[in-house]
Amino acid sequence: MYLFFKDITNVTVFSAHVQESLQMSLSLLPPNALIGLITFGKMVQVHELGCEGFSKSYVFRGTKDFNAKQIQVGFQ
Repeated sequence: MYLFFKDITNVTVFSAHVQESLQMSLSLLPPNALIGLITFGKMVQVHELGCEGFSKSYVFRGTKDFNAKQIQVGFQ
């Protein structure tokens, strides 16, 4: 599994440069690779990439505490 992390604290728009860099990195991975994207700023978003028909994203606010059980339920 490959995880990509991106700090978007000071980014107002997902810039073309970041998008190009991510696309180039993804093109170098094997076709059957499992890939995840985590972006963070005021909130943390965990994106599921490669879902057919739709994409999923889980959002966690930095002002709320989560225990391991609560997080695992979201990913089952």
